[in-house]
Amino acid sequence: MPNWCQNNLDIEGDVEQLKKFAEYEEGKFFENIMPLGEWEYDKSLEGWGTKWDVDPHHCDLDEDSKVLSVSFDSAWAPPINLYNFLQSKNFVVYATYYEPGMGFAGVYSNGENREYTEFDEEFYESDDGEELDACFGIREEFEEWDDEE
Repeated sequence: MPNWCQNNLDIEGDVEQLKKFAEYEEGKFFENIMPLGEWEYDKSLEGWGTKWDVDPHHCDLDEDSKVLSVSFDSAWAPPINLYNFLQSKNFVVYATYYEPGMGFAGVYSNGENREYTEFDEEFYESDDGEELDACFGIREEFEEWDDEE
């Protein structure tokens, strides 16, 4: 059983292409964006950056702002390679992610991945730390874990 990485993704670009991305088969969101064909472990890791494809919890296209907003859980890690692929196709990609089991979180913005493994006051006071904590409740989760010990 994998650790699940929580992800929020915004893709900005051509509305017609975003509509196609939003029309995915169940469990094949990544495949709809970046087809890899028949599933193979190594091919998925190399192509998308994570073990399995996903079925988003939330997928909403705002045609006025030309943004597709998606939230999903991925196995072990965020799909950074998929984000890089989208960037290479001239989409603007912004994503946040948090994997509580292994204790890392990050922000992907305009081709740059900023990953964090230390959740100290300096992290929480940074712009990324404030946003990640607001998205995923990292501080509260760590406090609950401390209370359980």
